[in-house]
Amino acid sequence: PNVLELIDKLEGQHVEGTGRIRLLTEALNAFSASPDNVRDRLMDAASAFVAFQRERIGLVEYELLPKAAEVLSPEDWNHIEKALRSNTDPVLGKMLKRVSKACSIGSRHRIGAQEVSC
Repeated sequence: PNVLELIDKLEGQHVEGTGRIRLLTEALNAFSASPDNVRDRLMDAASAFVAFQRERIGLVEYELLPKAAEVLSPEDWNHIEKALRSNTDPVLGKMLKRVSKACSIGSRHRIGAQEVSC
């Protein structure tokens, strides 16, 4: 997909993720109240959530960030880093900060299996 389609997809996944977290929370609460009766429900919800997150992170790591590294300048990455200082996403926030730091000094950085230079 082109970059705008990719961003639209990621934004949709962000919204979808909220619902998936709610389902996982409900399954966990039900499991806490009656472990024997809802074990399968919790396992299904957890598996679905993990698969969803892996897909989402993969899109960012293997598609969005390499495209961004091709077009963004060190100054752009500095602006992104400043915006991310308040980011609470424990995975994406840390990864973007590492990429931003590497790009600001003009070095090479590995994004997943792909090495990019900035």
